[in-house]
Amino acid sequence: MAIQDKPSVSPQMLQPTSHLTIDPNIRGGVPCVGNPPLPVAHILECLAVGQTQHQLVNDHPGLTLADIHLALEAAAALLRDPSMDWSALTLPEMVELQRELREWQALGDEALHSESEPFTD
Repeated sequence: MAIQDKPSVSPQMLQPTSHLTIDPNIRGGVPCVGNPPLPVAHILECLAVGQTQHQLVNDHPGLTLADIHLALEAAAALLRDPSMDWSALTLPEMVELQRELREWQALGDEALHSESEPFTD
């Protein structure tokens, strides 16, 4: 069995590049971290499919490990929200919620790869 070296961690990877951003003029108002802002939902989806934190940082130069941890903390805070009645959510509502999240993500991805004006209603 081979022992893998841990990825090296530079001090820049640990420093937060920004705080949690929620601005209707940035990525349609979805919660973001990093510089440029990356949606928290995108970070969670990448981690959920097996991408490592180091891969995320390497793929998004403006993102740090501290930003990823902030995104995880924000998601955990939302899940602990006592005002959310999880028992009231049904499967169709969950599917609709996922569809809406993907649409927001697509808007954010388009904004990352274009030189256009920020998204506004």
